[in-house]
Amino acid sequence: MYYDHWIHGQGVDTGREFMVRLTSPRCIIAILLEGEETYEDANPSIDFVIAENAGQNIDNSAGETFIVTTWLDAPPTESEIDAILHEAADINEIYTQEAEQMDAAPSPAPAPEWRVNLKTKTAIHDNGLVFQFLENNDGTWEGKCANPDVLDKKIAGGELDESDCARMAREAGDAFFAALKNDPS
Repeated sequence: MYYDHWIHGQGVDTGREFMVRLTSPRCIIAILLEGEETYEDANPSIDFVIAENAGQNIDNSAGETFIVTTWLDAPPTESEIDAILHEAADINEIYTQEAEQMDAAPSPAPAPEWRVNLKTKTAIHDNGLVFQFLENNDGTWEGKCANPDVLDKKIAGGELDESDCARMAREAGDAFFAALKNDPS
């Protein structure tokens, strides 16, 4: 399989799929959906010229038709064209499988948002928890949850557990000290 010899693309305006073969003989291949007879059927607004000897095409199991629209190098023999079209269909199947796997993968949870107010020395999480920071006489800092009632409700409601509380306290401290470090005053 010559996976790295191909670029698979999708048109921004039309959403049409195409492939570009990067090794000689280089070409552009249109991928027509089932029922589309020509590239013009798929894109009536596009003035598109099919390559002179691009009468050959193949269909894959999904009903897509692969046809060369442009040769970037001298056109090869008919048997080479057939091999190139089969290779394009095989590579397209790999691209399709990878896209389906990516779509099925769970999205990572969004990073928690902390808003830091250096005047009040607080870090406020987007879920409403507020952590207050106090500087000790020896220059060290302490932090504590300023609204434990919200914390208790989230624990009772199953939204948070004890390990979440410890992690959020660390995140609050990280956000606060990053803001403190970057404060120009």
